Amino acid sequence: MKTCGIAILFLCGIGSAYAQATTRVVTTIADAGTGSLRAAVAGAPDGTQITFDPALNGQVITLTSTPIVIATALTITGNGASNTRISGANARRLFEVSSSAAGGTAIRNLTLASGNAGNAGSGGAILNTGVLRLEGVRLTGNGAGISGGAVLNQRSGAGGSLVVRGSVFDANTIDAADCGSGAAIRSEGAGASVVIVNTTLAGNTAGPACSGGAIGIGNGSLEVVSSTLGPNTGGRSGGNLYKGARAATIVMRNTVLVEGSAVLNPDLHGAAIGFASLGSNLVGDRGDAAGFVASDLVAGTPPMLGALQPSGAVQLPARVPMAGSALLDRIGAAACVDVGGGALGVDQRGVVRPQGPACDIGAVERTFGLDELLFADGFE
Repeated sequence: MKTCGIAILFLCGIGSAYAQATTRVVTTIADAGTGSLRAAVAGAPDGTQITFDPALNGQVITLTSTPIVIATALTITGNGASNTRISGANARRLFEVSSSAAGGTAIRNLTLASGNAGNAGSGGAILNTGVLRLEGVRLTGNGAGISGGAVLNQRSGAGGSLVVRGSVFDANTIDAADCGSGAAIRSEGAGASVVIVNTTLAGNTAGPACSGGAIGIGNGSLEVVSSTLGPNTGGRSGGNLYKGARAATIVMRNTVLVEGSAVLNPDLHGAAIGFASLGSNLVGDRGDAAGFVASDLVAGTPPMLGALQPSGAVQLPARVPMAGSALLDRIGAAACVDVGGGALGVDQRGVVRPQGPACDIGAVERTFGLDELLFADGFE
């Protein structure tokens, strides 16, 4: 049963709000013109559903001009991350979601790659000043100079709300000499909010002058549920997660935060106040953080995670716990919950939780059979 929280549209599903929605189909990989993604978005009324012709599967939509501006509440649904790929050719940002899209914009089931906001820019793939949901999305190889190598979530009016579910951030970077934080995600502004569920962030890099190899929270709130962060590199501090303002808040449940690299506090930085564990977290190096509870695993517990690689029917990369990992079967049914307290019935890959007597910590459940075969084949 779904349980609605503050972000009602996101946590309960955008699509149901528009039962009679207009549908536009992308039929060409061209950057513009009839049948293009840009044309489908332009002037789309609230509630528009944008889909992709299966004939485009395996081809890349490369943006060659400006970012696509999304100014209405619409849903873009690809044919799977391995089939639908949108690229900025390392030369431009992909999307800008404006505050006028306050009804909620969703991007689902595709890959956003090689977006670049430039040495003085932020938000390599997406600049969000609206209300945005990412679901089943892979954001890979995106970059920016200052912050938000993949996504910059920025408070503007009522906007600045980001929900990420069942997705992957990998190989995203920030690297300017005067950079800030968040090689994958940066959120900033009082009232900005980020919710991350069933998501993996691994292999992202903030350069030597930067912090927050996966996530940088400049202000506002962050809630992380059943996700896996690491390994990521944070340069100065917070190899996985960097909290940059005392007023910012972080809530974490059933999450793995390990194998970060930074000069200071390699996994978690800046969380001496404003951090709350809801239990069953593994933070490898707690740094200056306070707020852990008895059900959290002891700092430094080996996570025994496999390498990041495609896994499951959706073929999004994941880090699967190995046999014998301390992450396995640690979360009882009453605590295996989503944002808002409803049952979290699946993992990042759509695999049913739990697979054993209890749920596993992190973004994925180890499936005895499929994953046993995977590791037996030598991929561990």
